[in-house]
This record gives sequence, structure tokens and C-alpha cells, in this order.
Amino acid sequence: MRMAPRYRRASKKEKSRIVDEYMAITGLKSRKYAIDPPPDPSTRKKRKPGHGGRKRIYGPKEEMALIGCWGVSHYSCSDNLKALMPLYIWILKVSGELILEPETEQKLLRMSRAQIDRLLRPHRQRLKIKKTQRRITKPGSIQERIKVRSGPWDNPPVGYTEIDLVHHGGSSSEGEYAQL
Repeated sequence: MRMAPRYRRASKKEKSRIVDEYMAITGLKSRKYAIDPPPDPSTRKKRKPGHGGRKRIYGPKEEMALIGCWGVSHYSCSDNLKALMPLYIWILKVSGELILEPETEQKLLRMSRAQIDRLLRPHRQRLKIKKTQRRITKPGSIQERIKVRSGPWDNPPVGYTEIDLVHHGGSSSEGEYAQL
């Protein structure tokens, strides 16, 4: 006889005896683990295979278009891919390599960087592409101390100019220099 139906019909004393029996069978040391009645399999909801979790937003069409854009970008990271996605879609459409429905194109443009990473993960693994490239500089160098912006790019307004003045004269500062 199964324990769950017996437990539900039992009086308080019988329930205590059933819990003792359950502890003896399972080898539990504490009653706290055995206080809850054992689950009744007949009342448990059965899930249909493939019907759990959230509904997929991006299907095979979006994934294939994303892989095409990723290839055009020379397998760049999701930050750069997201920022330049409109350009890559345009390049593939003009060359005739990609024919997209407007809905699929909108989904690609709305896709987050994290979702791009999730969709490209199996393809990166298959191609053995690491997400981050190998470091060229040694730890503790000046690049460790300078903050580098990565991620969404905010383009400056039209007319904005930025100039870097770099001295390439070695240890000597003699010579002519351009002045602005």
C-alpha cells in the first residue's frame, strides 16, 4: 500500500507512526525532513514534453540572419555586433545574401546583447571562438590603469573634434612640432 493515501486518511497517532516508518525506510535522521506528507503522484500535474518555460521569441529565421551578420562582422563580440547590426543587415540585403521579412528584421534590431550571446554560444563553441581575445599587454601595464569604454556607443554631435597629442621623439624633445 502506498504511503500518501494512507497518510491522508490516518489519525494523528497513525500519522506519527507512518512518519516513523518512512524515516526507517529512507534512513532519515531528523523528523523535520519527514514531517511533510509524501507527495501523491496521482495529484501531480504532468507536463507535456516541450511545453515548459517561456515561449521562444527568436526562431530559426532570426538565428540564421544573426549568424549571417556575425559572419560579415568577422565574428565580432555582441557589443559591436549589436551596434552595427543595421549596417550588416543592409550589406547582406544589398548583396542578395539575405532576404528578410520586416518582422524578422525588427526582431533582429531589438535583440539584446545578452540574447545575441545566448544564440551564438553553440556556434562559437563549434568554431572554437573564445568570447574574449588573448591579451597582448602584460598585467600592470598602463592599459590596466586607463578606463576603456566598451558597449553601447554614444556618437558625439556633428562638428565635435577630438585630438590626441602624442610625442614620438623618444627621450629627446628637440625638433619642430605642429601647433594649433
